[in-house]
Amino acid sequence: MAVISNGKYSELVVVISSSRLQDLQINESTFPNLRIFSLQNNLLGTLGFSILSTFKLKKFKIKPTILISGDPWRGFISCLFVSFISQPRHRIQFQIHGELLPKGSNLFLMILRRSIYSLAINYSTSIRVVSPHLRETLVSRNNNLRSKIVVSPVPVQISHFPVQLKKVKGLNIGFIGRLHPERGTDLCLAIINKMASQNLNFRISIIGDGPESSKLRSNIAMNELQKFVDFEGRIPNSELVEFYRKLNCLLVCAPQEGYGLSIREAIIQGVFVIALENKGTREARELFPESVYLFKTVDEAAALMEKFRDKRLSKETANYNQERQLKVDQESITNLAKSWIY
Repeated sequence: MAVISNGKYSELVVVISSSRLQDLQINESTFPNLRIFSLQNNLLGTLGFSILSTFKLKKFKIKPTILISGDPWRGFISCLFVSFISQPRHRIQFQIHGELLPKGSNLFLMILRRSIYSLAINYSTSIRVVSPHLRETLVSRNNNLRSKIVVSPVPVQISHFPVQLKKVKGLNIGFIGRLHPERGTDLCLAIINKMASQNLNFRISIIGDGPESSKLRSNIAMNELQKFVDFEGRIPNSELVEFYRKLNCLLVCAPQEGYGLSIREAIIQGVFVIALENKGTREARELFPESVYLFKTVDEAAALMEKFRDKRLSKETANYNQERQLKVDQESITNLAKSWIY
């Protein structure tokens, strides 16, 4: 949860089961009376967290005017619970950071998610999406949502990723993010196999963990690819910058990219991004044409990465990327703050 104070009134922004707002730095000159107060607990279930949230709001005598859910599922249900037992009821904004209705093998869970999503669409007063293509996807399904939607990308923590370029010899590749089907782990494995079959000398660092981790490790071993792959597990953002500085390329295999935060982080550090073509990566390519390269096939991905052996982005390009991203972030934060208080 995050509480916003505006003037002499307390306005609450509740972020349920999400930490994304912690990265936001509100411009005090633009919003001089805007303050954020966070309440979070990842150990409690939806109902427990909802009850705890309501209790703390009453304890601190906070009068919320808007509740923010970090997702349209579990977080939204918690916001709805808080709103229903409060008088008067509060405005609700839910946030979409990636694929709207990810597929899965659990049919019951998929049906439940679709039902909650429909509820969120009907009861929310605004919807925050992280990219223009997500807005257009929503509008194409329901044109009445256009006035509800605010586009606000997730800001890059620039302070964690200063431009400090180092020369990198050889071909060092990064694959970063939660290891689940939506990350494109099978495609990543196919590309590693292809490059190994071409007798290319390369290393790929897989940074992250998740439900596909064991399967990916097993497949790497079964295909005798261990000498090409390093599994680094999860690492904090503050340490991630050191990995970027050792890379030539970041490999992005997600079938659908919502915004691509790691893409932005990488190109600020001088890393070329080799990404599967989709709406999200095309948007990144349009913003950073000298840094982001798209592929459609395994062969194209392997050829692109070999092209950048011994190479990194120039300091001028990395600085340009940082300046461009800072501008995007500032506009994003302003748009999001306005959607809370107006």
